[in-house]
Amino acid sequence: MKKLFARALAILALTGLTTASYSEPIPANVDSTAAGAAKVYIDCPDCDFDFIKTHITFVNFVRDRSEADIHILITTRSTAAGGREFTVEFIGRKSFGLMFDTLKYYSQLADTEEAIREGLAKTLKLGLVRYVARTPVAADVAVSYSKSALTTAKIDKWNYWVFSIDANTYFNGEKSRSYVFYNTSLEARRTTEENRIGFLIWGNYNESNYDYGTTKFKSISRSKGLNAGWTIGLGDQWSIAFGTDLWSSSYDNYKSVWELSPSLEYNLFPYSQSTSRQLRLVYSPNLRYHDYELETIYDKLSEWIGQQQLRVTLELVEPWGSVETYITASHNLPETSRNRISVGGDLSLRLVKGLALTMNGRYARIHDQINLAKGNVSQEDVLLQRRQLATGYEYYGSVGVRYSFGSIYNNVVNPRFGG
Repeated sequence: MKKLFARALAILALTGLTTASYSEPIPANVDSTAAGAAKVYIDCPDCDFDFIKTHITFVNFVRDRSEADIHILITTRSTAAGGREFTVEFIGRKSFGLMFDTLKYYSQLADTEEAIREGLAKTLKLGLVRYVARTPVAADVAVSYSKSALTTAKIDKWNYWVFSIDANTYFNGEKSRSYVFYNTSLEARRTTEENRIGFLIWGNYNESNYDYGTTKFKSISRSKGLNAGWTIGLGDQWSIAFGTDLWSSSYDNYKSVWELSPSLEYNLFPYSQSTSRQLRLVYSPNLRYHDYELETIYDKLSEWIGQQQLRVTLELVEPWGSVETYITASHNLPETSRNRISVGGDLSLRLVKGLALTMNGRYARIHDQINLAKGNVSQEDVLLQRRQLATGYEYYGSVGVRYSFGSIYNNVVNPRFGG
């Protein structure tokens, strides 16, 4: 009887007649994304993609732009209050080829990471609604509205002023050496649509200690400064600025430097497009006074210097990648032979499906080191980098490629061991 009863239960389980539900497991190599949902590619280097995937489930996220129905390009810039402005561009592709939209989300300086990613995810949801409404999953999407009380205009008691105080330290070491770094700063700034005023006081201290038995070294370098600037907008493409700096640096042989630097800027593109493209030309004539710690190679302990500088900067953020490049040329007056030219930039380029090229670097031709201390530099100063050395050029750079292939979309989030 017992055998007969057990056999009957087995038959009921196999035929689905028991009260427990049964579904056949999905094979590991079968994609579990939503059928008919729009495929979305998010172009954002600093976004929390795991959070976005778990909170936006009515689309399929893909890792290749060429496979996407919607390309979302997210760029950011700092706001006057210390937060961030997120510009979210929705670029329709394939069947959404004529649908484009741009939304903005603003975070505050005091916002937590949780609040920022929730706000950005909400903005993404709002922007995706018009696209999702044209897909089969629209029937399963509900839009809700929570009516809040109308807000009244508030008077800013700080009149747009923002103040920041920073203090940082870094240290490391071992038995035979130690290093410590201190940095402090106090900043005040006021920013409106057309004008910006800022003040900054800062100081740095570096100390290195080396102990190799009978040989002991201590290296100390200090720098500090005061900066003030006023920027005035002249329409949507022109600006002027007035700045003054007072600073010192033991490494650069400066007991004190005072600089007065007016500037004129022209942006080929309107400032309203600054998150996606800028081409800025900046001309700056400067007046400087140098007071040196040690006599220079030109037999100077102090001197007045005139200088002029021209800088051209290009910044683009596009679906094909991003580029930031610049060229700066400056020379002293009246000795134009004392000059410097710098070129550099960053490039991230999507070449073909799955293949991206990254490059960054800088190169400078240097003929204006009038601050170098006179006399021979000791081996100790060279090894401990306590004094600047004469050079005709400097450079750095890196080149990289990345190629990925395989499954083009996977909405699974697995946070185990940090994801």
